[in-house]
Amino acid sequence: MNTQVSRRAFLAASGGLVALASGAIFWRSGTPRSRARRMAGPPVSDRYVDHNGWMLTAADKKKVIEQQLVAPPAP
Repeated sequence: MNTQVSRRAFLAASGGLVALASGAIFWRSGTPRSRARRMAGPPVSDRYVDHNGWMLTAADKKKVIEQQLVAPPAP
């Protein structure tokens, strides 16, 4: 059995495979922005803790508690 494939069909299929492969590579590597975000460290919400409505670093919260400082009342 002799199966013939037209040139257009062959080019369309090979172009689709190239597009699929390049899309997979781009998806795997991520965008420059997402790579920068991964290298920047933990998100801001993980670096700060809530203390009576004030956003402090964990070290600052420890100092405040040790010194028995009182936050001003919220308006």
